Amino acid sequence: MRIIYFFLLIAIITCCSSENTQIKEIEKKDTVLSAPTNHKKITPDKMPVPIGGIEGIKSRLVYPYTAKHIRKGGKVIIKTYIDDYGDVQKTEIVQGIGYGCDEAAEKAIKGTKFIPGKHNGKYVKCIISIPILFQPVAYIY
Repeated sequence: MRIIYFFLLIAIITCCSSENTQIKEIEKKDTVLSAPTNHKKITPDKMPVPIGGIEGIKSRLVYPYTAKHIRKGGKVIIKTYIDDYGDVQKTEIVQGIGYGCDEAAEKAIKGTKFIPGKHNGKYVKCIISIPILFQPVAYIY
């Protein structure tokens, strides 16, 4: 009987120690994932500017049919990541109004080339937020 208890005790200790190692491995992974990056956050001397200005973005903007039909309007704010060559790398919708307007604003911004931002005379990657205003047209019957 004592032998059975002995083997049972060894089995329990082995299981507990393997769970502890798994927990320690998970904790190590979490600390690695939460480690800070080496990127410096700077404010550029000159912010990126769309070539053609805001009118260049507006010329690429297509008002979605659904939004136009129900006269949906509002402001869509797009966070835009611009590299040091002036190309749009990715976009994120910060504030949207739906009905296809968010996607239309993203598409218009992605199709725009920018003059990149500068810091100490060098071109740098930047993140800017661009507001796009959708105004419904009033119909006269």
